[in-house]
Amino acid sequence: MKCRDAVELIGLLTDRRLSAHRESMLRFHLNGCAACRRTMAAYAAISGAVSALPDPEPPENLEAAVRARLETGNYDAPSPAPSSRLLFLRRAAVILPFAATLILAAKLFMPTPPPGLAEDQLRDGFTPIPPSAYTRPVTLTTF
Repeated sequence: MKCRDAVELIGLLTDRRLSAHRESMLRFHLNGCAACRRTMAAYAAISGAVSALPDPEPPENLEAAVRARLETGNYDAPSPAPSSRLLFLRRAAVILPFAATLILAAKLFMPTPPPGLAEDQLRDGFTPIPPSAYTRPVTLTTF
């Protein structure tokens, strides 16, 4: 199984829409792929954060407003403006998955530093050049 297929299955597993056979195939892939395990952890974190959001409360006058519109037959009247809390929740529902996807992409595609670098070198963004980059190949002849 390729990682691309595994990520699709991870999404289905998170939504609880994955068959037992495909889930066992995914678990087998996850045993050997650290990148997909990190992806699954990110999906689980996003799912947990979204499910922890409180359910939006409808406005107190919602029923009265609906009944008034039904009685007058004016179905095209603008609905009351949503509360600022509801706007915040809507924006969070859009921004959180986008931010999590960016973080996940950065984790997956950023190169890992070579072992043995000092902490200050990592902090300064220093990447040492291997000694072979300074030497000339034997087959190269200069005139």
